[in-house]
Amino acid sequence: MPPTGDYCREDRCQSHFRFDLVPTRRAPLEECEAAGAIESAGGIACVIDAPAEGLDLAAIQLRLAHFRPDLVVLVTTHGSLQDDLLYAKPLRDALPGVRIAVRGAPAYTHAEAILAQAPGVDCCVRGDYELVFERIVREGIGGAGTVYRDGLGVRSGGPPPMAADLDALPRPARSVVDPGRYRVRGLGAPQATVRVQRGCPFPCSYCLVHTVSGDRARHRSPGSVADEVAALCEAGIRHFYLRAETFSLDRRFAIETSLEIARRAPAARWVTTTRAECVDDEVVGAMAQGGCYGISFGLDVGSEAIGRRVGKRPDAARAHEAMRLCDRHGVLSLGYLMIGFAWDTEETLAETAHFARRVRPDLLTVHFAHPYPGTRYHDEVRALGLHVRSPRAQAEPAFGTPALAVATLERFARRMLVRHYASPRVWRSLASKGLRRLRPGA
Repeated sequence: MPPTGDYCREDRCQSHFRFDLVPTRRAPLEECEAAGAIESAGGIACVIDAPAEGLDLAAIQLRLAHFRPDLVVLVTTHGSLQDDLLYAKPLRDALPGVRIAVRGAPAYTHAEAILAQAPGVDCCVRGDYELVFERIVREGIGGAGTVYRDGLGVRSGGPPPMAADLDALPRPARSVVDPGRYRVRGLGAPQATVRVQRGCPFPCSYCLVHTVSGDRARHRSPGSVADEVAALCEAGIRHFYLRAETFSLDRRFAIETSLEIARRAPAARWVTTTRAECVDDEVVGAMAQGGCYGISFGLDVGSEAIGRRVGKRPDAARAHEAMRLCDRHGVLSLGYLMIGFAWDTEETLAETAHFARRVRPDLLTVHFAHPYPGTRYHDEVRALGLHVRSPRAQAEPAFGTPALAVATLERFARRMLVRHYASPRVWRSLASKGLRRLRPGA
């Protein structure tokens, strides 16, 4: 991961890090998953997280010279892509004969353009990385999930492979990262990310998940998830992010997974993400019993007019009930809302503010909508003739809308947050939940 800015470099999440937007820096799960596949195929993997480690190019080159890789993979985002590609040439110059690949969301949408623009890059990789990198170790570059350069030009090895059975994939190799660099904010305890589900059937036009993970939900078995959490607990990790597109999309999976964790890893404390319409009393109760102390809800849209355009209609009554279920079971609720859509106006912002006040999660995060390539929203923004002014995805307005200036959007976001955290009801809820669920064994 090049030192080109603090971005979340997961395939789906491309957000630029900012204190009030990203709750905690997470360990690079895709890299651990790739490393697990590389090691299972007989290779050796090294992960360099330059932003987290504070490394510059010289320090990266020194580490690579010591490791002597056959393949270097640059991890990129749409916001950092141009800066990331600049690292290909000096790395190639410092490591004669090494091959260089690119992974990240741009590899799904701009692979051919990347190879045309950056002659120092040999291929782009995409798909479930456990499958892609195992094949690369065993057979070399050129199989499914790669777009590569050879003597005949730029070629595709086939579509991104996606595993039907997630339990059959090798476990992530977590030894390639220092867990001490990735801690729960406010607690200081190391946190591990455990992937439990991939793919999403919901039609949100602004989300990258369909491009990078598919529109069909794929789940691990509850026992497999609990086994991994239990093994990490035995290794000294107690706090987890259970990574899913929508954890409780399948309520039976959510309940059984939570109860399995309670049985096999009672000391585990975890957070996850879901949608307000995908929880009920039994689901949240089981999650709390299994050690869940926080749920992030992708509320995203608070305006009916915007919801009709982007495929996510707001339901304030249902969202309010989801937050109150969290109150009932002592679980912290975090609501994500987005503004700065191309069609936002003073009226739609007012709708969003009213939605936030009615729903009242414990914690509120306000993002700015970003037109990621590979989404329908990106195509609509281009058709409107709007141009992205800030590459800092979701941390800053992508552009001023036809009705609203960038400064207006930024002021509105600040006012929403100030009003939310000035509410005595919010602070009473936070105080009542306290740190009880953050402490292992509590």
